[in-house]
Amino acid sequence: MLIVLRAVHMKSSTIPAILQRPALFHVVIVCDKYDMVEVMKLFWAGWLAKLPYPSPEPATIIQQLWIAHKLGDRDAYCGMLEKFLLRTAAANTVDRKLLLPSFREVDLYGNVYLQSLDVMKHIESGRLILIKEAVSKVKEAHADLTKAQSPRCKGKSSVEWKKTCDCAMLGGLHRATEQLQKHYWLTMNREEMARRMVISVTEVVQIIDKFRLGTIQESTMLMRQRGAQRGAQRGAQRGAQRGAQRGAHRDSHCTPWESFTIGDLLTAGKVEALVPLDQEHFKRQAAKPGIQSSTTPTKS
Repeated sequence: MLIVLRAVHMKSSTIPAILQRPALFHVVIVCDKYDMVEVMKLFWAGWLAKLPYPSPEPATIIQQLWIAHKLGDRDAYCGMLEKFLLRTAAANTVDRKLLLPSFREVDLYGNVYLQSLDVMKHIESGRLILIKEAVSKVKEAHADLTKAQSPRCKGKSSVEWKKTCDCAMLGGLHRATEQLQKHYWLTMNREEMARRMVISVTEVVQIIDKFRLGTIQESTMLMRQRGAQRGAQRGAQRGAQRGAQRGAHRDSHCTPWESFTIGDLLTAGKVEALVPLDQEHFKRQAAKPGIQSSTTPTKS
């Protein structure tokens, strides 16, 4: 409150050039309550630009989300929503309420600031959509690998060898799901899986990458064996070694999907599609502090 009063009384020289996030958060609360955001117009951009990159703690994410919403910084707001979408897990209870795994004691639904923004129901539905899309990647790869008429093998081999490679990748995928005790990923429908999963979207993507590495390992082993067999037929140990090297696929990365990352899942505009934004609100609010929608704190 003191900082706001100093601004009102034109005592700019006594106003700090840098504010820690909790202090800035409280200044925004006061200015929003008394409709004084525009009074502090000279200071918002400087304060926001000097904020450190948000830590994963719930209080920090919530504060940054609130600040971005009240100052009309749409990019920063979407950045914080993205963190919620990717990091929240579900409680292993009937209501499946969301929580942050490292901070299970924090009640996200009881936070007055999140309540005022009315985002939790959208984060719940958005998380389920992202999990279903991620799981679909595995199911599509599994279905394609079982189709003998259209091999997924990327090597320059004959059709028959591509089919053999597909069998190796399919075996690798099954082996990986068994090792991780997640064979139900291949049998359960994605809607039921999404409802039952208590892990975060980030953890789902990490598991999928382990599946991918399993298919790579199996296909690489198969094709190296093939190369060794070819070399052995030529009757020379040196030829066998060369054959083993040439028999493997380029970079040894034959897999039903090239990669799967958070970036593949959260394409441009995806957050806005999952959590509806009041675009007029952001335009109206951004005009008050006079900031650009690009003041998201950067990593130091």
